[in-house]
Amino acid sequence: GILAILDEQCKLGMRCNDKTFVSAVYNKCMATSERFDATRNQKGQGKFSIQHYAGNVEYDTAGFMEKNRDEIPMETSELFFNSSCPFIQDVALVISMNTNGNQKQNQKLERQSSISRISVGGQFSSQLQKLRGRIDETHPHYVRCLKPNDQLQPSRFDPNIVVDQLRCGGILEAIRVSRAGFPHR
Repeated sequence: GILAILDEQCKLGMRCNDKTFVSAVYNKCMATSERFDATRNQKGQGKFSIQHYAGNVEYDTAGFMEKNRDEIPMETSELFFNSSCPFIQDVALVISMNTNGNQKQNQKLERQSSISRISVGGQFSSQLQKLRGRIDETHPHYVRCLKPNDQLQPSRFDPNIVVDQLRCGGILEAIRVSRAGFPHR
């Protein structure tokens, strides 16, 4: 997906930038995803759109590479680790564990190249997988509240507003999937 392409581009280093990233996204996603789209105008501006269940969302790739790196300079990390203040050393350890994938404490001083560091996109993917795992282990029950009208007046029902809320909440998609015979939680 897009986050994997972003991580790959970041690991390639200085020869990659936002333009090479968006070019790789266009090359891979235009052919493989029906939810991905980029008009000629969007391509000229380094943008693309993804059709989410709640609607079409446009993304601007300006700054994607820099934001995904989000690295603390190695010199700063070493300065923190070599501090005489135990609190600052503890902060350095926490930062190191968060950015290097919770590696063992005895590896904390080992120099990490940018290839082995976990990017922001990698951290997000990992956190999302953990969240999905937790959700899959539970049996949640939701009470969905719908606003019958924008004026919040009693005994007034605006079907367009209700349908829009059902669409944005994923209810209509869940019904469509269920009617197609697929299991749905």
